[in-house]
Amino acid sequence: MSTFEVYQRSITDHFAGMSDRMVDLVKAVYDHADEHYSEGGWDVIAECWEPAEIAKELREGMTEAEAVDEFRPSVSVWADRQADAINSAF
Repeated sequence: MSTFEVYQRSITDHFAGMSDRMVDLVKAVYDHADEHYSEGGWDVIAECWEPAEIAKELREGMTEAEAVDEFRPSVSVWADRQADAINSAF
């Protein structure tokens, strides 16, 4: 199996069983996390959360904005922890 085939299969596996709408919502969360990567906490979503984990937090009827908002409380906590770690280093 080529590297491309392995990569392609990996992406397919990550979204297996998700509706097209759920894939759109998960992608919206990732897109927001990428756009706000260095704005405290969104890097955790971008780097640590698998698509299936994100999907578990969402509902089909949500808007993309609501999907992003679902993660704001957790992102806020991570941002505070990152700020505390930076401040305690000095």
